[in-house]
Amino acid sequence: MGRGAKSFGSPEQNELYTRAVAECGRMLDRLTAGYEADLDKRRDLRQDIHLQLWRSFGAFDGRCSLKTWTLRVAEDYRPMWYVRACGQ
Repeated sequence: MGRGAKSFGSPEQNELYTRAVAECGRMLDRLTAGYEADLDKRRDLRQDIHLQLWRSFGAFDGRCSLKTWTLRVAEDYRPMWYVRACGQ
């Protein structure tokens, strides 16, 4: 990293996130396309799911596969997205 750059999260958290995106990124793209028709909102949703996924890896304990974890995070975040998107 460059001088003064900060690293966020643990190395394990970052590694899990990187692996999840490599293995499941296309699946997340398909999910968000199914959830949201508007392209700009879909991009926002995808970004928010990625953030939630990265955050979640601080608690990942390996009791399920990386793919299962990723899908659960995306599915669990969807209701929160709709509440926020509707301004409620």
